[in-house]
Amino acid sequence: MAFKKALETDERRESNVVALSGAFLSPLKPILDAGNAQTTEALMQLWKFYIDNPAYVNNAYYLREFEGVMIKHVSQAQDNFKIDAELGINLNGLLPARLKTSFGIGKTTSSVFSGTDWQTIVFADFEGAYAKEKLFAPLPSPAAISAYFAQLKPICEKSRDYPLMTEGLEYKHFLTVAGIPDFMTSGFWEIEQVANGVYDGRPSLIAEPYRNDADGSFGCRFTVSGKPLSSNFSGPLTERPGKLLASYVIRSRVPVGGEYIRLIINEEIQTSAHPIASLASGEFDLTKKEDRKFAFQWTCDIEVEDSENPIDFNALPYIDNLVVRRSDKTLNVRLAKIQPDPNRRHFHLTLETVDTYPLDQIDDHNMTTYNLSMDVHLLSQRAGTHSIRPVRGTLAFPTIKSVEAMPAITPTGSAPAQSDGG
Repeated sequence: MAFKKALETDERRESNVVALSGAFLSPLKPILDAGNAQTTEALMQLWKFYIDNPAYVNNAYYLREFEGVMIKHVSQAQDNFKIDAELGINLNGLLPARLKTSFGIGKTTSSVFSGTDWQTIVFADFEGAYAKEKLFAPLPSPAAISAYFAQLKPICEKSRDYPLMTEGLEYKHFLTVAGIPDFMTSGFWEIEQVANGVYDGRPSLIAEPYRNDADGSFGCRFTVSGKPLSSNFSGPLTERPGKLLASYVIRSRVPVGGEYIRLIINEEIQTSAHPIASLASGEFDLTKKEDRKFAFQWTCDIEVEDSENPIDFNALPYIDNLVVRRSDKTLNVRLAKIQPDPNRRHFHLTLETVDTYPLDQIDDHNMTTYNLSMDVHLLSQRAGTHSIRPVRGTLAFPTIKSVEAMPAITPTGSAPAQSDGG
């Protein structure tokens, strides 16, 4: 019947009939075995099919191969040229198939070609060794699809503007999976099993489709955003981690047959300790007070490294826990002045003793070293939050002479008594 229909041509045109006989293999198996974007797309489409047709879960098959004849009626010179030029090599189309045997028309090479506009005759003699069951293969089950995605490694991308995780600023990184259809991106996924130690709370997840017109590739781009855990950026600089391991799972919202699609993420994130505050060397001075006594002053600079997390130099830092001490003594010291120097990324500090001393009790030839510590609250320019940085150093103040150790002063105009020798 197929031959008869193929030969029913218009009498006014010349025509040919091309028949291909052999074993035809479905392209689905090599796609499923490839482990690439085509595999991902096929499995996602199958997952959607299972959602829409739950009766086929664990009960779906595809025609893997068949023995038969494919017939095409060619009535135009252009079609003749196309058949002659491409039959033995490649014909593009929607339903490609692969020939396993020779054609018998002078072509001996196996080929991929389009079967869209061909008539097909399947040999249906299923007696003997040619069994119908051998033509079909089971489609991947939900469990098999889940296992495929569990071992898939999405491509991770850092933010171009803020590639490092810094204190106070929301951190974003991106993951791409090629082959996910557009309609299975937004609203299809959620984030779960977020490991502790990286984020303050659960990060958010946004899934969006992407398409590259240059090469035709497409897929899903995930954006993971979260607030960094502040404890990773506090304390001494040597104790802050230089990198963190972000571990979480991106999971499909809807299960199929009790299974979920899961993308398991273990991504190393580089961190920045900026802003870093350190104390530069300083110098001693005296300042006269109203009681004609003098207070000690120490002027110094707090140097700030903040290129990876800039601070706002228009906002003066708040300083607390200011302590000046040595093993046997603590000085009562206050912050007298603070001035920003944005160009040098410094803050100029003037510390001053609350106690005052008479000038003749100040021994600036014998300086005493004290330990200096304070906490500096720096305002982030990007995040608008404060970073607390402990600053440590030393300063030197003059020794205070004790009253007993001071030499006796003879009153002016008096002289010692003398004996009369008698």
